[in-house]
Amino acid sequence: MSAPWLHETREWKGQWWIPEDPENIHSGILTYSPELGLELVLIGGFIDKARKQVGPNTWTIDTSKSDFPVIHGAAGGKRITLFDAFPKHTASYGTDALNGPSEQTISASTALVGIHAKSPDDECFVRADVAIEDLEGWSATYAINRVIPFDNQRNRPTGAGTVKLEMPEDLEANLGLAKITLTHQQLLPTIDYMRVGSRGRVQHTPILKVETDATVCLETLLEYISALQDLLALATGRECAVLWMNVFEPRPIPEEPTSWNNYANEVAVYRKHRTLGSPLEKATAPNDFFVHPQGRRLCKYRYCLVAGTGTISRLMRNHRRRIL
Repeated sequence: MSAPWLHETREWKGQWWIPEDPENIHSGILTYSPELGLELVLIGGFIDKARKQVGPNTWTIDTSKSDFPVIHGAAGGKRITLFDAFPKHTASYGTDALNGPSEQTISASTALVGIHAKSPDDECFVRADVAIEDLEGWSATYAINRVIPFDNQRNRPTGAGTVKLEMPEDLEANLGLAKITLTHQQLLPTIDYMRVGSRGRVQHTPILKVETDATVCLETLLEYISALQDLLALATGRECAVLWMNVFEPRPIPEEPTSWNNYANEVAVYRKHRTLGSPLEKATAPNDFFVHPQGRRLCKYRYCLVAGTGTISRLMRNHRRRIL
């Protein structure tokens, strides 16, 4: 699976339904954009107002909108789950209003591409892979080096040169009940032949792997990743965004090695994080990084702030829903 870059817009066209009513299926388009997050536009829609029959051919409709904790979908050959969805716009025309919406626009906080999860609390993941800004400079794990020979007699470069790609060793550490591994992905040397000439390319991407002994819910993995973001922010002096994130279900037979019929299902995670990353932006010079001597205390004291930030987030979300 290609990396689900969060600075890029994505679109999925498919069928969508609520798990409690799987026969009520609607066609629609799910869009992720870095600025607006996740938005699902349906032809038709789910009933978001409570109806009550008070007499023959007489109904009352509660004007308050209801949320959709979970929405399932199928698009592009992938199973998709939406969490914390709520209707932004619902339109019904004429007598069709009693049969449900004619069109509907829904916002969601999170999309999992590759799984039908039952709820946000569904403990079905054992690992997360995440790329975070400035991880290479902070960890000083540079895999690409260049060598430019110099002609001392002529006091100038010889015109030759080499680029060497050598993967650093993985590093491991424990954070609470999880094991954190700094590992690496690479793009092997390639050559682009163009009309103007040719160009060689290599690429190195350090990533963090969060592994737990038991299955956990998505929110638990997000909490570990948030702690790693705070550590990088403390060291670099700037907010370090999540660039992409994948989570994994356990293998069907965990005690046996990975094979074509025994592999961990990979699930892409799309959501608006606390800041938006710029992966192609020039990085800070390595010498400008530092690690605070009290960095180990971060994981202890940061939890004092989590409750407050969570409350603020909930208030902002409720305020946004009232406006819509």
